[in-house]
Amino acid sequence: MSSASHLKLAGTPSDVQLSWSNLTQLSEVSPHQQLDVNCSSFGYPPPTVIWMKEGTVTPINTGSGFSTLSFSHVDRSISGRYLCQADNGIPPAKRENAIIHVFYPPNIKELTVFTANHTKIGIEEYLLCVVEAHPAANVTWAAIGYHSTGAPNTTDVSPSPFDSVIESRLVLAGITTGNSPREFTCIARNKFGVAERTVELSDDKQVSSLTGSPLDVQLNWSNLTDLSEISLHQQLDVNCSSSGYPLPTVSWMKEGTVTPISAGSGLSTLSFSHVDRIISGRYFCQADNGIPPVKNKSAVIHVFYPPNIKELTVVFTEQTEIGNQEYLMCVVEAHPAPTVTWAAIGYHSIGAPNTTDVSPSPFYSVIESRLVLAGVTTWKHSPREYTCVARNQFGVAERTVELSDDKQGLE
Repeated sequence: MSSASHLKLAGTPSDVQLSWSNLTQLSEVSPHQQLDVNCSSFGYPPPTVIWMKEGTVTPINTGSGFSTLSFSHVDRSISGRYLCQADNGIPPAKRENAIIHVFYPPNIKELTVFTANHTKIGIEEYLLCVVEAHPAANVTWAAIGYHSTGAPNTTDVSPSPFDSVIESRLVLAGITTGNSPREFTCIARNKFGVAERTVELSDDKQVSSLTGSPLDVQLNWSNLTDLSEISLHQQLDVNCSSSGYPLPTVSWMKEGTVTPISAGSGLSTLSFSHVDRIISGRYFCQADNGIPPVKNKSAVIHVFYPPNIKELTVVFTEQTEIGNQEYLMCVVEAHPAPTVTWAAIGYHSIGAPNTTDVSPSPFYSVIESRLVLAGVTTWKHSPREYTCVARNQFGVAERTVELSDDKQGLE
């Protein structure tokens, strides 16, 4: 009975344990350093441990009982939420999140002068200072004896919680070519450093009294009545437009990233010639012509698809007085979430099937359905074949497993 007693040790993975090198906590990550985040779990069978980044479906790293999320040279692009999952086929799978913020000192991306209005006492101008930093920078201005119309206007236009972009606008009243100060300094500080940059007011920077911030962003999409109706393999174009003077630069970015996908003057198109699941997520369109406020709008894209049964297996738990007790495990991917049922003539189950949603993201669904069978032996009247049936509004998938003697662990 040594084989049967060994099978009794099977069970769900242990809770996931995280540890990291070179840091006391993950909130202290700075650029250029080494970072290793270890994830471990044990159990029988040994669980497969994987790392994924939120919003993606492809594992970054996979191992047996242990997996490392490794970055040899940290940069801002790695910021985000990561999921470690341990799964050995016996539910529930175990998970733990690691949120990585990469902190860095301020960088003044832009310091510009814009003319807004001609007043009775001279020209009214905006000074615009755009600062990248993480955490968010505190922005101040310096000039001897300047006269401002109220306090600087500071706006957080960050495209994600993992990067901070601050726009600070200083409105100057009555700036002429007389004895008014001509040089102004933007100063940005956070706990990682200080950045300064100076701009000089000159006549050739006074563009037009017609200048203004961009108009509200407009979105429209082709081939669809609604962005919630996207299916696999179709064409998708989402257009984003804005107008203004100067004409704004319009750009698209996906949540959790800092690199624009597409950019254009007054118009930008988010284009997918052959939709697949990996494009699901939240996208931001931004229109910016240097005169705040920047205008933003988001588009949430869900790609729907029919069920796909990834796995259908028989798992032993223990041997009972009337035979082996077995789990039937059916793992289904789909979006939206499918309904999973089982079919077999005259089968006897211990309670209803146990169904668990183990989806790593809100943009697709992974369902584990476990059916516990009592007293399944080689009796002729016991059903030998069981079918997992998964349905959603986009289709149906079926897959059948047969219980065979070599799966029963009997001596």
